[in-house]
Amino acid sequence: MKPGSLKSAFYLLLLIPFSACAFLDSRQTTESAPESASSCDQNCAFTFSDGGAYRGQLSEGQPNGHGRVLWANGTYYDGDFLNGKMHGSGNFVSANGDHYVGSFSEDQLEGLGIFSFSNGTRYSGEFIKSEFNGNGILIRFNGDKYVGGFKDNQFHGKGMLYFTDPQGRHQVLGGAWNQGQYDENQEERGDESASGPLSAEVVLFYQYKMLTDMMEHIEASRPGITDLYLVSFGGDGSQDVFMKEVFYLKSLFEKQYGMENRTIELINNASIVHKNPIASMINLKVALEIIAQQMDVKEDILFLYLTSHGSRDHRLSVRLGGVPLGNLSAETLAEILKESGIQWKVIVISACYSGGFIEHLKDDSSMIITSARADRSSFGCSDDAELTYFGRAFLQHALDQSTSFADAFVLAKEIVSGWEEKDHFTPSEPQIYTGPLIEKKLKSWRQTLDQQVAVGITYNTPY
Repeated sequence: MKPGSLKSAFYLLLLIPFSACAFLDSRQTTESAPESASSCDQNCAFTFSDGGAYRGQLSEGQPNGHGRVLWANGTYYDGDFLNGKMHGSGNFVSANGDHYVGSFSEDQLEGLGIFSFSNGTRYSGEFIKSEFNGNGILIRFNGDKYVGGFKDNQFHGKGMLYFTDPQGRHQVLGGAWNQGQYDENQEERGDESASGPLSAEVVLFYQYKMLTDMMEHIEASRPGITDLYLVSFGGDGSQDVFMKEVFYLKSLFEKQYGMENRTIELINNASIVHKNPIASMINLKVALEIIAQQMDVKEDILFLYLTSHGSRDHRLSVRLGGVPLGNLSAETLAEILKESGIQWKVIVISACYSGGFIEHLKDDSSMIITSARADRSSFGCSDDAELTYFGRAFLQHALDQSTSFADAFVLAKEIVSGWEEKDHFTPSEPQIYTGPLIEKKLKSWRQTLDQQVAVGITYNTPY
């Protein structure tokens, strides 16, 4: 195919069949509730004059909190409201079958979400003011796929287009796009099966594809049950031990706690960069957004495990050769967690000087476990190690004997102390902070577990 024919060949693909206004206008105006139902914590119900109906939380005569509205034409929304407007996480289905699940802000699609058209076309990625803006993936009903940047509903910035040519061959077209037009001067074409080292730029824009693919496989919270969700972060790609620790943790939790489809792993390692999302501040933020959309943020528990090298100024090393990544500070981690809106958290940090994170992260509904005091190193991150000292003690030995994370910490600290004394290391002195409310919540979770303890779990990379 000659470059000059690209515009006509992909004309229909570039015309994204999306009109946010038309989609949102398929609903009808949400009326105020009758004065008799002006305030209601939950299960408040009323009917609109046109036949529509609302059930959920009310405040000052308007939907506030979680609720469900069904308009007379069949359009419905189930999710969060603020002052009568869709705001927060929600699920919107129009009368014609178009479907959006993701974040809202003042009646606009805003943030991360998935938009599925009734004809089978689907977009997964970022929205600003109800339009495709930022990084995303568009898959047409015929299988053609674009992965990359968007602006105002058009391809914009770096992107990869996967398509089938008239001869039935699978092709890849990569390069720059400007408001829906392909820049033929920066063309990068090849067979879809071609492999080779990826540039830092390509590695970064592939992240959204990997994370949004994960989004579809994370199971939703089960009503009336406290579920545990795992996000793990292997920050430093210069040594395999952090990758191994993350995979061991995933295997342990899936087998011991039945957490299949409730885990996300972010790992920096060149051997799996094509298959697994990297560990970065942006990916951590997005991963927590994905988990928050599927879990009940006021009922379920997040288990966040971070393993890497640490610095004296309380930053975790975030490194993958050739890819520009920033280290993760205690202040930044605290802000990312706050933005996620997840209330109940168990945070484990295996890194030197990790005790310095506690002051920034602690609250009444969190447990924080660190492998070292704020001014001490931790050990075991050698090239030939399968797990760090603390990771081996806590995951491989202590959790094999107790489902209580606090009890497992006590045992792990004792084990680590013995190893360090034997090797003549300065004691790392692992730390724990337990908020006054978290242990009761963890007890509720433990009551849901099968009374079986997994044994003999081994590290096994899925790749």
